[in-house]
Amino acid sequence: MVRRSIGILGVVLALSSLPTAKAEPARVYVVVVDGNGQPITGLSSRHFLLRVDGVEPPILGVRPATDPPALVVIVDGYTDFYTLQMRRALRGVLNVLRAVAPEAHVGFMMSEGSTPPALKHVTRDAAALDREAASFIQRGASAPMLESIGVAARVLSEAGPRRLILLLTSQRDSIASSGSAEVTGEAVRRSGASLWALQSTLPMTQSGVVENEKVLKTVTRASGGRREQRLTWLIEEHAIAMTRQMLSQYEVTFELAENGGPGYLRVGVDRQGVEVFAPGWTTLR
Repeated sequence: MVRRSIGILGVVLALSSLPTAKAEPARVYVVVVDGNGQPITGLSSRHFLLRVDGVEPPILGVRPATDPPALVVIVDGYTDFYTLQMRRALRGVLNVLRAVAPEAHVGFMMSEGSTPPALKHVTRDAAALDREAASFIQRGASAPMLESIGVAARVLSEAGPRRLILLLTSQRDSIASSGSAEVTGEAVRRSGASLWALQSTLPMTQSGVVENEKVLKTVTRASGGRREQRLTWLIEEHAIAMTRQMLSQYEVTFELAENGGPGYLRVGVDRQGVEVFAPGWTTLR
């Protein structure tokens, strides 16, 4: 008998988007990495285990995600002292996108307050995006982190099915947020986006940043993303690695039970020593 072992499961959350009538195919995007953070390729439906309210639904298909992703990059809390590192990190993210997902659309939120970003084609609009990446810190401070995530989520809700937010944050210099982690989490859930966060310093303790920390701990995992803490001078290397992880998504489609109501989703794979990043909610195809 083959023993099925499950990697780290996606965070469990209520699935408020499940249908209440006939069975319909649903979709979830999943990232699987090894112990070194390298994406694991070559998985098929026989490797995945899904549970909704403890019941395994039929898996209809597993394939590498092919829909062009839409990505909003948020830069939060960095001062001009880190200009060189941040510009290199942003260029590195763009280079990975062009190599792996040349049809992707990307927008920056880094020095324009909470203004909604314009999503640009990563290849056709390369010159404009390169200029934006090179202009980091020239136009003033970023918006508070939670407000920026909320704006990014609303913008992505109008994009294609693969929706990603990459947050590069230095909590030590973050602007305190007036919003709450709960409101931010709901905005991300409604958008269907995954939040990935790369944090380069330990958090401060003022109230607004405490709410930021809640988002970094819970919403990243709940949405199918991850949060890492790294040294600032290594941010370019780790921003590139995280972008590669985000783009390695599998598209897993499965059948929701007839008359299914709000429930809980778990995703695992039958390999030891892996991490699985999957949201606790799903969307209909």
